[in-house]
Amino acid sequence: MCCYNNQNFRCCCRNRVFFQSGSVIPNNTVIIRPIFPVPTPFANNALYAVGSAGTVANLGTIPLTSGAGTPGTTLSVSGNALIVPAGTYQISFGATGNPEDASESTFAIQLYANGLPVSGQTVSTNGSSTLPAAVSKTIIYTATATTALSLVNVSGASVTITNSFITAQKLA
Repeated sequence: MCCYNNQNFRCCCRNRVFFQSGSVIPNNTVIIRPIFPVPTPFANNALYAVGSAGTVANLGTIPLTSGAGTPGTTLSVSGNALIVPAGTYQISFGATGNPEDASESTFAIQLYANGLPVSGQTVSTNGSSTLPAAVSKTIIYTATATTALSLVNVSGASVTITNSFITAQKLA
């Protein structure tokens, strides 16, 4: 049982019920604001695009198809790109693959927006024609208009892709 005193706003909680905040109005009625998570308006707007296995030439776009998305998402996949409307997104992207040429040791992909490289969004690692390499990165990206996000092989030679993805979740 909680008791309140209007004059100095005292409370004694004998049954260990605690509230985030409370206000006492003149008739000693307590207004309680419960603690619960408030969903953001964009929490249910996400899409996962997956790539298909195959060989991708240097500076070639890695093929993407639609994967799972939240119900009613405004994101889509078209032309090997994840299409996002204007807004701010958390974007995760990555791939696993092998350089085709035994003399090549770099496996690298870059995020492109509307056919142009996104500055600073290249991930690379050493790989070999026999040992797959994996790269990934997560960024916050703001699209000022509808944008087609794609992954491009920037390894310097052809690569065999075994797995690739782009995930976008709208933040604002």
